[in-house]
Formats: sequence, C-alpha cells, structure tokens
Amino acid sequence: MHTVGWLPLGVDDARVAEEAARAGIHTIPVSAFAVCPLQRGGLLLGYAAFTPDLIKKGLRDLESVVRICLRTPYRGCRARTATAI
Repeated sequence: MHTVGWLPLGVDDARVAEEAARAGIHTIPVSAFAVCPLQRGGLLLGYAAFTPDLIKKGLRDLESVVRICLRTPYRGCRARTATAI
C-alpha cells in the first residue's frame, strides 16, 4: 500500500527522492509518472511493510532531507522516467 506525500511548492521531488535514497529512504518522485509538469512535487511512499515506529522514524528522517533541499539550490538535471523499485 502506498500514499503520496506532497512537498512544499517549489521543491523538486526528483531531488528529494535522490537525497532521501542517500539517507536510506527509498521513494519515487510523483513527477516520474506525470506526462505534463506538475504544479507541486510529491513522493510515493510505501507503508504496508513497516511498523508504526519505523514509519515515524522514516518521516522524521525524510523531513530532514526536505529541509536540506529547501535550504540548498539544486544544480542537477531531472529525469522524467519512472524508476523500478
């Protein structure tokens, strides 16, 4: 089972997913599934295989990643293709 975690306006979901992967959090940017540019980025978050405590820890860790992405400019390029899990 999955849910979408919408990001603040102006935050690149592909970048957040990339930075999150470096922190051990595996997610997929919603923009990878979009045909047209989205007004707001988001992350596809799986939760069925995790305990509530692990989900809470993962969200705290993800919050730290998002805060870093908000503070620092991104100079990478964005891939618009879906990534296999």
